[in-house]
Amino acid sequence: MLACVIYYSANILFGLANRKFLISILGIEYQGVNGLFGSVLNMLSIAELGIGTAIIYHLYRPLANDNKEMVGSIMQFYKNCYRGIALVMLTVGMILSVKLDFFVTASSLPVNIHIVYYLMLADVIATYTFAYKRSILYADQKNYIVAIINTFFVVCCNIVQVGILYWTKDYYLYLSVKLGLRLLENISINIYVSKHYAYLSAKKYPKIAKDLLKDIIQKIKGLLFHKIGTFVVNGTSNILISKFLGLALVGIYSNYYYVISAINSVLQQAFDGTTGSVGNLLATEDSSKRLSIFEELNGINTLFSAIAVNMLFVLINPFIKTIFGDEFVLNHTIVILLVLNMIFTNQRRVFGVFKAASGIQYEDRYVPIAESLTNIIISVILLFKFGLAGIFVGMLVAQCCVYLYTFPILIYRNVMKKSITDYTKYLLFVFSFHIISLSSVSWVFHVFIEETIMNYAIKGCVACIQTILIFYVFWHNTDSYQHMLNRIKLIIKK
Repeated sequence: MLACVIYYSANILFGLANRKFLISILGIEYQGVNGLFGSVLNMLSIAELGIGTAIIYHLYRPLANDNKEMVGSIMQFYKNCYRGIALVMLTVGMILSVKLDFFVTASSLPVNIHIVYYLMLADVIATYTFAYKRSILYADQKNYIVAIINTFFVVCCNIVQVGILYWTKDYYLYLSVKLGLRLLENISINIYVSKHYAYLSAKKYPKIAKDLLKDIIQKIKGLLFHKIGTFVVNGTSNILISKFLGLALVGIYSNYYYVISAINSVLQQAFDGTTGSVGNLLATEDSSKRLSIFEELNGINTLFSAIAVNMLFVLINPFIKTIFGDEFVLNHTIVILLVLNMIFTNQRRVFGVFKAASGIQYEDRYVPIAESLTNIIISVILLFKFGLAGIFVGMLVAQCCVYLYTFPILIYRNVMKKSITDYTKYLLFVFSFHIISLSSVSWVFHVFIEETIMNYAIKGCVACIQTILIFYVFWHNTDSYQHMLNRIKLIIKK
C-alpha cells in the first residue's frame, strides 16, 4: 500500500508541475488537446471488453494453489486476446482520425492535430500491447512491483517533458518522450514477470478449459456494458465541451478533473484490498454479518470521502488560482456540481466492492446503458441553456441509475437480505450527512474566513475537524461506530 501511495503522490505532484509548465509555456489550448484526445482515445478502451478484470479474477485460485499449468493457459489466452485487442484499437483509432474535425471546433493551435492524435494513439496501443503481463502481478498481490516501476517512470517522464518544454517548446517531442518512456516502462515490467514467472514462457500451454472460457465470456458480456457506461459518463464531458464550448474550456476543466480524479484514486487505494476479504465474508457469514461489515466499511468510506470533498470544496479554486492563475478558475456553481458528482461517485465505492466480491457483472448489464443514455440526453439538452453546468447536471442525474437498481436490488436486497425501505432510509441518512456537513463548511468559510493564501492550511484543517465532528453527531449512536474506529486504526497502521 505504501508503494501505491508514493506512486499516486508522485503522479499528482509531478503531473501538476507538468501541467503548469505546459499551460505557461504553450497555452491552455494545448492542455485542452491533451484532455480531449485523452477522452476520445478512452473510447478505444471499450475494445478491451473487460477481459483484464475477468482474467485477473480467474487467476486468483490457480496462483493460490500453485497450479502453473492453469496459470500458463490463462496467460497464453490473455496474451492472444490482447494482441487482437491492440489490432482492433489501432484500426478503430485510425478510422476515428479521419473525423477529428468533428471533435475539435475552432482552434488557434500551430500544430497538426492529426500528428498529435497519432502520437497519443501510439501511446495507448503500446500500453495494451504489453499490458497483459501486469495482470499476474495484480492477481498475485504484487501490485507494489507495478507501483515502484510506474513511480520511477512517472518521475522520469515528467522531468524530461518539463525540460523539453523549457528548452525546445516542441509539443511533438513532448508527446514522443511520453511514448518512448511508456514503452520502456512496459518492457521493464515484462522483464520482471519473465524472470520471476519463468514458467510462463517455458512451454506452450494447452487451451483453457471450455467451462472456464464460458465463464470468462459470460463475465465479459456484462463487463462490456459497464465499460461503455464508464466511458460515456466519465469520457464524453471533454468531447461535448470541445465540440460546443471550445478547447480552452476543456483545458480549464481538465485541471479540476485531474485533481478530483487524483483524490478519488488515493481514496480508492484504502479499499482496493478489501474485495478478497469481502468475498470470503459473503461465502462464510450470514446476512446480518454482511450488513454489519457493509455499514462499517461504508461509514469509513463516507467519513474519508466527506473530509476530502469538503476540503476540496473550500480549497480547489484557491489552489487552481495559485498554481495556474485567476483566468483558469471555474465559477462557484460549477464547483458545487463537481463536488456533488464526487460525492455520488465516492458513495458507490463500497457498493462496488460488494458487487465485485459477489461476482455481479452480468446481472446489471443494462444499467450502464441507461446511465449512458441519461447522461448524453440530459447533458446535450441542458448544455445549450446552461453551458458547462448543464453537462455536469447530466452526469449527476445519470449516476442515480445505479442507486435505483443495482445497489437496492442486487446488493442490498439480494446480498444483504434487507428491504428496499431499509436501503432508502440508509441512503437518506448518508446523503443527509453529506449535505449538512458540506453546507456547514461552506457557511463557516463564507462568513468567518477570508480568502488569502496564508489561510489555506487553516481552511483545510478547519474543514477536516468540522467534518469529523458532524460525522460523530450522525454516527456515534450507530452499532457500527466502534467497529469503524477499530477499522480506521487498522487502516492507518497498515
